[in-house]
Amino acid sequence: MFNLKYAKPTISYCEDNPQWTNTLSNLAYFISAWLIYNFKHENSKKIARALFLVFLGSTFLHAADNSLGQFFDEIYMVNLLNVVIKNLTNDYFLKTIYPELNMVLFLAYFYFKIYNIFLIIFTIQVLTSLTLLSYGVYYRPNNLKDFYKVISLLTIGTISWLYEQNYCQKGSPVYLLHSLWHITSAFSVYYASKIIKN
Repeated sequence: MFNLKYAKPTISYCEDNPQWTNTLSNLAYFISAWLIYNFKHENSKKIARALFLVFLGSTFLHAADNSLGQFFDEIYMVNLLNVVIKNLTNDYFLKTIYPELNMVLFLAYFYFKIYNIFLIIFTIQVLTSLTLLSYGVYYRPNNLKDFYKVISLLTIGTISWLYEQNYCQKGSPVYLLHSLWHITSAFSVYYASKIIKN
């Protein structure tokens, strides 16, 4: 879509360039961020701002299809989950040391181009977020439906993402699955934010 002179990203997508579907589906992050911001709760606003950065980074990645876009997409994903975790706990390690450690590991991953480091960081962040959310639901059972929505959306999105990455056939509708990841992950953050707000 945009021919910027940077190296290609270290991951590829099933959709042919220009990635119109992958690019436009990032609007889900913008919509979710706007809805969260309108909770008018200080923690919600922090999450909304972090999610808006994911919208910018992922849009840049799929529009430009280069390593600079990948950097912003992935660092904003790590940042978003850092913000979510900080708003779910008062634990000193999780609020201060853990987010900084994630960023150091992310920079190491991007320097050495070892994609599995990013996958490990991101997976641990997601599992940590879900664990902390489950504690919140335990003490506030009225949030249980929203917690189930978070789990369901993340499960559908993750399966879609993995299937698109591993079973891509050019010209097949499999490329649409990455867009589904954008939509489901965006609204999983929305429902997680509802739990945090409550």
